[in-house]
Amino acid sequence: MCNFLIKENKKLFILGIILQTFSTILEVGLAYVMMLCIQIAENQDLSKIGIYLLGFGGYIIVFFFIDFICRRTKWLLIKNAKISLRGKLLKNIFSLNTTQFHKKNTGDWFSLLSNDLDIVERSYFSSIFIIYTSILQFIISAIAILLISPYISIFVFIMVVIQLMIPKFFGPKQAQNKKKFSEKASEFTVNTTEELNAFDLIKGFHLEAQALATTNNSSKQLENQRFITKTWTSFINVLSYNLGSILYLGVFFGGALLVVSGHMDIATLIAASQLIVYISSPLTSLSNDLTELHSAKIVIKKLQKHLSNDVVIEEKCDYQEKVSFDYSLSLNNVSFKYEDNIVLKQVNYSFIKGKKYLLQGKSGVGKSTLIKLISKELVPNHGKILMDQVDIQKIKVEDYCRLVSINSQVPFIFQATIKENICLFQDTFSDKEIMDAVNFAGLGYVLARTELGINAMIGQSGINLSGGEKQRIALARIYLYKADIMILDESLSNLDNETANIILNKLLANDELTLLYISHQVDDNIRQKFDVQLEIQHKTICEI
Repeated sequence: MCNFLIKENKKLFILGIILQTFSTILEVGLAYVMMLCIQIAENQDLSKIGIYLLGFGGYIIVFFFIDFICRRTKWLLIKNAKISLRGKLLKNIFSLNTTQFHKKNTGDWFSLLSNDLDIVERSYFSSIFIIYTSILQFIISAIAILLISPYISIFVFIMVVIQLMIPKFFGPKQAQNKKKFSEKASEFTVNTTEELNAFDLIKGFHLEAQALATTNNSSKQLENQRFITKTWTSFINVLSYNLGSILYLGVFFGGALLVVSGHMDIATLIAASQLIVYISSPLTSLSNDLTELHSAKIVIKKLQKHLSNDVVIEEKCDYQEKVSFDYSLSLNNVSFKYEDNIVLKQVNYSFIKGKKYLLQGKSGVGKSTLIKLISKELVPNHGKILMDQVDIQKIKVEDYCRLVSINSQVPFIFQATIKENICLFQDTFSDKEIMDAVNFAGLGYVLARTELGINAMIGQSGINLSGGEKQRIALARIYLYKADIMILDESLSNLDNETANIILNKLLANDELTLLYISHQVDDNIRQKFDVQLEIQHKTICEI
């Protein structure tokens, strides 16, 4: 995890360390400034007061600028580290196939990229800088105290040992608290995301009470765990603070005895007392931050699991390039089951290039599973799916996605312009190609509703579009990308029959296109235009 903070920002990190060192030296040096002030008062000599004031003023100004630049550099480093870490996590997430991705709920991924990263920032990245500052303050101040009085130094050493034992005793417990908090935060994110995504369904079936109860329960568990974690943090902080107070008062008491015995003057005692502030405060901070650092280990381990190459499905192996679909897509003895529920069993069937297939059948017989297998969203338990005798699992994902396009009944719509939703943010298409896709899907009337036309914004999840208009955008998208194999899963269900038939006729007339159309309702006239009609019977594909 240090790589994101140090290796990827090496020069900035070195600058931060140098600035922090100077800032700490100047801060501890204030004890010397205080000693000079007391000595002026003791000597009752104001002849050089102007020079002293000028020097003190310059000292404060230099300290201000170095300290400010130091803090700004620290937050810039943390910002860069978080951007880099989140970017690597996202890269690995998008390297997963859909099967791996859906092993976690979407809310879990959100929590990983937000809640867990915030914990790493607070308990790891920030703590590293604070710990370095605390150690530096402590070392400089301890050396100064040793020079002032060896007796006080012995007392300081004993208190230091006691205070540094706090992380050893309380760190593991706090680590478990942080782990539980991360889990509760993830659960809350998952539940809340699910309830908000299902808002229309909840309102339609008057499920507000149940939804509120579920979300409030999750919120209560999260806040209870936050309370437990903060209570332990407060206990550790109070314990550290009181040990620091004992150290501070002990030095004052010991210093007073040394002044009375003539081994120390008042100015040196004041300087020593100020140095103790730079020892007790860092010690308090050090024990707290070492505990924080220790508690972050579990979350860091969780993140490192997702940062490792082991989670990436696209491992280096003998993937083959595939630039075209030439003659067949074949299922060879393919079987698939969900736990103990066998959905498809020993399926042997070939989809031939250029042919048009109509797949019908009752719900639950395996049509969606078949589509997921063909799209590589699922992997067969047995058997293989071959494209031109090449196992589709060995074809590069980017190649396969260019060859096979799938359009579902409920397409995903981005909060972006109509053009960006059709092009999927790619700038490789000409205006003519885009307008051809618009005309194919019959989107002209949607563009005519606003002066912005194809550059009009679409709301989140296409809230300002009807179901049919969303399907038209998805159809324009799939037409624009011109895949060799097109799979439409109830993709015309929200269109009127006339429009659906016009679009189907255009697709059926394309001799180069291999089409698999899944639908429960197809006009008899259109049905006859398909080359092959299929059903899934007895867990296998049958021609009818």
